[in-house]
Amino acid sequence: MANTAKPSTSAQRIADAVKSLLPAGLHQPLRRVWRRIYSLAQDVPERWLYVRLWLYRLSGRSYLRWYADTLDGWVESRDPAFLARKRAVLETSGVEDLELLKSFGMRRDSTLHEFGCGQLRSALHFAEFLDPGKFSANDASKGRIDLGLDLFGDRLNPRNPKLIVNFDNSFDWLGGRKFDFLWCHAVFGHMPAEDVEATIGNVRKAMHAGSIFLFTHDEPRLQIPDTADEIVRVDARNWLQSFAYFQKLADKYGMVIEDVSSALKSYPSFRSHMCLAKMTLAASPR
Repeated sequence: MANTAKPSTSAQRIADAVKSLLPAGLHQPLRRVWRRIYSLAQDVPERWLYVRLWLYRLSGRSYLRWYADTLDGWVESRDPAFLARKRAVLETSGVEDLELLKSFGMRRDSTLHEFGCGQLRSALHFAEFLDPGKFSANDASKGRIDLGLDLFGDRLNPRNPKLIVNFDNSFDWLGGRKFDFLWCHAVFGHMPAEDVEATIGNVRKAMHAGSIFLFTHDEPRLQIPDTADEIVRVDARNWLQSFAYFQKLADKYGMVIEDVSSALKSYPSFRSHMCLAKMTLAASPR
């Protein structure tokens, strides 16, 4: 019968050689020590992110600046074959974002701003659907926008979208422009509470009486069933936030919020534990 055992790696061969030189009684304790060292080594990149964030805070720089620099530091290849593969994946994944907004009434002549456009996977479809000049977007990472333009510039540039790199959540960089729709997908999950609140508190600057602000969030209880926390920090750059938390912010800043997560069921690209909320401006008292 042929030998079907997989060849051992160099590291495994070295470990086996060392093991053969040691008394059998030491094998189990050393195995536990090795596993602990390996576990700590696996955590080093994440721990370093925490250290870098602390240094940024100490120097007076914002979390948003740290997050943007972290993303920009993950430079992706510009090899044509790599870009072609990435384009094939991203240009199909953003289609459902467009279809979702259309289900809430967005038309070709609507205006739309995307808060946190990343590598432009959704922006591509928004810009091509909407009339020229009706779409704009922002992101903290210039590197991600530049990669998106490398991927989709041939289709995006003729539509003339306004793409903004910014490091705050003031919305002042929109120059007072109001939009029919505002879209924020998979962004709040990368923001601490102060940045989320600043966004909710300031988004009204870009809204008129009929505007709709749609955003996704990850509900803690869908991933941690026994939690009662409204905000759960997962690691240095990821959070889970509950609808109850956003309800409090809506009340504080004069917004009306509705849980419209059921709308995501028609679009399988949205993760099963992801939720969708709709915000509008509260009617002014007469």
